[in-house]
Amino acid sequence: MSVTLTWNFQDTPVGTAVGSLQPKSLNFSVDFAKKETSDGSAVVTNLTSPTDRPETLKWASSRVANVYTGTGIEPSLRSQNKSGVSVVAQLRTVVTATESSTSERIDYPLSAHLVVKVPNADVITGDVVNTLLLRLLGMLYEESGASPTTRLNALIRGALLPKALA
Repeated sequence: MSVTLTWNFQDTPVGTAVGSLQPKSLNFSVDFAKKETSDGSAVVTNLTSPTDRPETLKWASSRVANVYTGTGIEPSLRSQNKSGVSVVAQLRTVVTATESSTSERIDYPLSAHLVVKVPNADVITGDVVNTLLLRLLGMLYEESGASPTTRLNALIRGALLPKALA
């Protein structure tokens, strides 16, 4: 049996490539240590971070009973297997600002997480999830933007729509 996957969108070219985001390569074997693990989750801590300003990474996985809930997909088009998995990747870190003239230090906590929910289906591969994530990251750029800075600056100020739709 052969299955063809079709993405249900067609992007209109905007003339230039968007950004050049590259994931940071983390040296897990040298810089991190296991902090805690439980059924469905694991947390590691960065050994290079000061103990009063820790960086932690967390992964969690949980079962999803019905991946179709809230999607609006017509019941006749749904798989008989409605189960899936939800995976979370979370980063908590601290950035420190130091005033050069007074040496006053202020610590700022930062946190980011990503949730991926997919059905339990052989056709949903790592390549499919990678395409999904690349599209998600595209949401952080302005149309034809080479850097996410402009869009992220707008988002953290509550301006949610891209400039082209505002």
